[in-house]
Amino acid sequence: MTPIAKLIFLCVFTCIASVSSGARILCVYPVPFHSHQAVFNALSEALARAGHQVVALTPLPHPAPPPGLTQIDVHQLSYRLWEEGYKKFQHDNGGFGVDFITTWTQLSPVLHKIVESQIETPEMQAIIKDPKQHFDVILVEAVIPLSIMVAARFKAPVIQVSSFFGGNDNFMAMGVPVHPIIFPEFGARKTWKFSFWDKISSVYDFIRMRRFESSIRATENAIIRKHFGENAPTVEELQKNIHMLFLNVHQIWDNNRPVPPSVLYMGALHVKKPKLIPENFKKYLDASKNGVIYVSLGSKFLFSDLPDEDVRVFMKVFADIPYDVLLKWNGGDLPNKPPNVRLEKWIPQNDILHHPKIKAFVTQGGLQSTDEAIAANVPLIGFPVIGDQWYNAQKYEQFGIGIELDIKNVQEEKLRNAILSVASEKSYRENITRLSEVMREQRQGGLEKAVYWTEYVATRGALHLRSPLADAPLVDYFMLDVIAAAFASVLIAITVILVLIGGIFKSFRRETHVKVKRN
Repeated sequence: MTPIAKLIFLCVFTCIASVSSGARILCVYPVPFHSHQAVFNALSEALARAGHQVVALTPLPHPAPPPGLTQIDVHQLSYRLWEEGYKKFQHDNGGFGVDFITTWTQLSPVLHKIVESQIETPEMQAIIKDPKQHFDVILVEAVIPLSIMVAARFKAPVIQVSSFFGGNDNFMAMGVPVHPIIFPEFGARKTWKFSFWDKISSVYDFIRMRRFESSIRATENAIIRKHFGENAPTVEELQKNIHMLFLNVHQIWDNNRPVPPSVLYMGALHVKKPKLIPENFKKYLDASKNGVIYVSLGSKFLFSDLPDEDVRVFMKVFADIPYDVLLKWNGGDLPNKPPNVRLEKWIPQNDILHHPKIKAFVTQGGLQSTDEAIAANVPLIGFPVIGDQWYNAQKYEQFGIGIELDIKNVQEEKLRNAILSVASEKSYRENITRLSEVMREQRQGGLEKAVYWTEYVATRGALHLRSPLADAPLVDYFMLDVIAAAFASVLIAITVILVLIGGIFKSFRRETHVKVKRN
């Protein structure tokens, strides 16, 4: 951006802000994923339509934003840095199926670089360095703790917003109880029916994750000091100014976790009413005799990324089943493609899922795809690849709405049986229909609630809604001092008793010895 353009941006932004009667809201949503930004964009646009002046840093700007929404476009920068980092991650780890903690450990530096580069853009620097700029509330992406760094400059109340689950780091900052077995981390591979060894593994992973979060704090705090001075607050200090946490997930999907009023479950903001299906897809679906299996592994991990042998297994199974298959495919020619398989680079997923001919959805298990399938009453077959997808696929089996399979061990018989079972057995469709009704009730008004509570924080603040556990030291939370005192008391009592018994025993032996000598 040239100096003149930079000046124009700042002047226009300042003028708009000065005439606004609503709140001034800064949104920082760094992660360059469509699934994340779909949620954040919905909230930013709703706040702007409610009459507020919203400035949103976003890697996926809306092409026609509503009045009141100023977007800082960091699309090219963010996606370039992510693709570079993610390609290296895939190369170093064999492509996919890497456990959550390893993934987070290796990709955190990439995300830190993205956040820092976004903050360094001329548009953000123009706002940060202008002493007249202020905001009534700041919304930041919850999954990256470093995104809170802008609060070091503006000293406004902070709301963390997650496009899916909350991490334990988010929950602990709000004083929400965490537990490695009852409330597993959203990246956990095992979420129910724990064996004894599963419990040990879950506790071990919980400790590993907490150690990792502690280890990267120094890096995050160094980045904050670099941009906001040596006296800038740390991440831990900034977290004490988090007034609320918004989660784009249904509470039932999060094990009905008990939370204080400062934590809001929004439901699924990204799920929209289905639109008319494009004519080419409609004709194809209508003409299907036995129904269609829809297959998509998401936007980040593509079906064409699978090893050739796995693709051959899928094609063989697809050829054997009595259904048509609609496959999202971004590769080149697909040899040995069965005649019942149709390839498409782009598919209007939310719309086609509501077509009555869709019998099952083969997915990577992303939360956005899962929510859309539940809303459409379509049972699922999950092949988790990364992040929260193992958690979601485990939930398919827990709620009886689908089956989880292993992407790193694709077996012909298991795949065939899973598709035939999920597509034909009534129980899967009945279970997901019941779950959909429950979630639909929870989802009603989710966006309106998020707007209301954002306005509430902007005008009143919400620190009074935080749980006292948020600021309680571990000594108090686990009552370590009380336990130590009780243990010490018991130890002292046992010691006194043993000393008394020892004294009595010695006295008895002494008297016995004297009597023997007299005799």
